[in-house]
Amino acid sequence: MAATVELLNPRHIEKNKSNPRLIFREDELTALADSIRDQGILVPLTVYKQRDKYVLLDGERRWRCAVRLGLNKVPAIVQEKPDPVTNIMMMFAIHNARRDWDPLPTAMKLEELEKKLTSPGGRPPTVRKLAAAASMSPGEVRRLKKIMNIPPELRAELLEELEKPKADQRITVDHAIEALDGAERLAKEAICVIG
Repeated sequence: MAATVELLNPRHIEKNKSNPRLIFREDELTALADSIRDQGILVPLTVYKQRDKYVLLDGERRWRCAVRLGLNKVPAIVQEKPDPVTNIMMMFAIHNARRDWDPLPTAMKLEELEKKLTSPGGRPPTVRKLAAAASMSPGEVRRLKKIMNIPPELRAELLEELEKPKADQRITVDHAIEALDGAERLAKEAICVIG
């Protein structure tokens, strides 16, 4: 199927569960909605058809604003449905072009991609293979893998903080990584002193 450009009802579109962007700040959505109200949607959404609905590949903020504004039609590029691994890889390629996504949700999706690329024998992909699949540098993947080691209860707290405007956030992913790195170094020092 060749990609087509169509006008779609945004209520017939649903979000993509593989999108690494999980945080949508209210102040940013309000500003974008104001822009769309004044100028319309200038860059089409990208979707694929799944039964009687469409699933987003790119443009979740524009889609959210269109629904909020009660628009009946939005421009969309409709393309063939990707397989699950390609879907996540496409989300990362889009993410790579947009640097304003938060690292914690990105790390969580990278963890999902890593599981999908793990061999049937249980061997995870190398950092280089994971970086290539996610359209990232190995250094970015190593940083995100550090974030993946943040305990689940702290991840939940960080996700709550990410919902707030940046100026109101009490703790960030960088704070958590620094604290965990410090605790790891202290534990190693204690082992050296005792041993």
